[in-house]
Amino acid sequence: MARIVVLCMTLVCLAFPAHAAFFTWVNLCAQAYPDENGNPVLNCTGQTGFGDSSSSTDVTLNVDNVNASLYPDLAQTTPGSYSGWGSASMTPDTFRLSGGFDLVDYARGNRVNISDPYVLQGMFLALGTMTDGLTVTGGTGVYSLSYVLSLDGMFTRSNDLNYSLFCAFLIMPQGAGSSTSYCASAGDPVAPTITLTYTDLAFGDVIEPTLQMNVGGSLDSLFPADVASMGQDLVTGGTTADFGSTIHITDLLVTDSNGNPIPGVTVHSDSGYVYPLDPANGGTAVPEPGTIGLLAVALVGLTQLRRRASVLAQA
Repeated sequence: MARIVVLCMTLVCLAFPAHAAFFTWVNLCAQAYPDENGNPVLNCTGQTGFGDSSSSTDVTLNVDNVNASLYPDLAQTTPGSYSGWGSASMTPDTFRLSGGFDLVDYARGNRVNISDPYVLQGMFLALGTMTDGLTVTGGTGVYSLSYVLSLDGMFTRSNDLNYSLFCAFLIMPQGAGSSTSYCASAGDPVAPTITLTYTDLAFGDVIEPTLQMNVGGSLDSLFPADVASMGQDLVTGGTTADFGSTIHITDLLVTDSNGNPIPGVTVHSDSGYVYPLDPANGGTAVPEPGTIGLLAVALVGLTQLRRRASVLAQA
């Protein structure tokens, strides 16, 4: 069975600057199949969002008569309908991803596999990324950096022809080190906590890790050879992937090549975000100097207010 194609948006990841950047994208497709020349034919809509501190995107698509005369190469069947939705929002503290679709008398011939790795065939796909410039100090040689995430999500589906998933990746655009990923799909249990790890990173080097997460779902596609026999089969039902009840970065963990926590490390964030560090590291996450300056100004202001309050009380 052909599953939804979920890709890292590599070009977007490479385009991110060396400071915090957020990107969200929602893509919905009612149809995906090749024309007589083998080129992709899609009925899709999508939106993207960018931001330095957060990003949010929300999209819906409702289509009636999805297999009507617009595409005469398809066998004519009872007109069906597709309703799809997806949303993605990301901040340093909270990530939310959800989406789903409902089909009524939807012809399977509308979902034919396209052998093109750059064509996203998902009925719905909601994606979000967070990129930040980080510098880890307090050790020598190489280290591994782990993101520990807490998950709160679930899947639903009406039948085995409908498929949905959640995936989380770590991406190092400049190619330093290697990384791990996690995926769960409808029918699988969702882990309450996952750990994603970059390995073989050098202390003191500025790294630009991207945390990417996405949810997606699709009606199982047909291969072109199966259209004649199953293209007129109708499907009613839907699926969802709901991780809108928040995904959090629980902490960052810095370990050596043997997996042992390295005490006394410091993680500097170019964006000024203070990541929670694992207690086993016994170190700190440091905001950028600009953020420190703002904190200092705030502390001075508080001190002045307290002094003024004291003077008034004595008067």
